[in-house]
Amino acid sequence: MGARQSREQRQDSEKEPSISAGELIAGIAVAGAGLIIWGLFSSSGGSGRGKKMKAPGREGFIYRADFERDPAAYFRDLHGNLTERREAHL
Repeated sequence: MGARQSREQRQDSEKEPSISAGELIAGIAVAGAGLIIWGLFSSSGGSGRGKKMKAPGREGFIYRADFERDPAAYFRDLHGNLTERREAHL
């Protein structure tokens, strides 16, 4: 029975799926990318003020709630700041 048991154990172990190194690396890469994307788009934002969005017409980000509250004021301030910068360079 000893030889038969060891043969059966080998057959059982051959049936178990194994993960190659490439599959393991790919899985880790996908998980890492998922965490990065989650971190970029999470609503926590660190300060508790909500989601951020790309600032229209300038570099950087602003809080979406602030923009949606009064978009006209945002653009008025944006254009006012641009006018002031142009006048400063003349």
